[in-house]
Amino acid sequence: MKLEIEKLKEAFDVIIKNFYEIKYGQSIDLESNLYWNIPAGELCNFESEPRPDVGDVHEDYQDLMRIVSGIQPPLASHLITLSSILRAVGEQASSGSAVVDDGSRSS
Repeated sequence: MKLEIEKLKEAFDVIIKNFYEIKYGQSIDLESNLYWNIPAGELCNFESEPRPDVGDVHEDYQDLMRIVSGIQPPLASHLITLSSILRAVGEQASSGSAVVDDGSRSS
């Protein structure tokens, strides 16, 4: 399957703009930092059961902030890091339990 990166960027821009400008403001407080992660080699292997490990959104966020500050160069693997954070944010926001800038709960 061929994906157009520019179209993915456009979709991301529309979604994130709606998320923070219309609904949530500049930040979201996550209720949990930890998540199950399926290692890359096992993600698409349907021959055996995956052995998940534990990921940490806080560590992932710190990793991305090192890129933003210029301490670390961006790598393709950072797309995986970003996706883990976006999943955690999306899961919490979709459940209606997101805490917005003013401390209230979003719906």
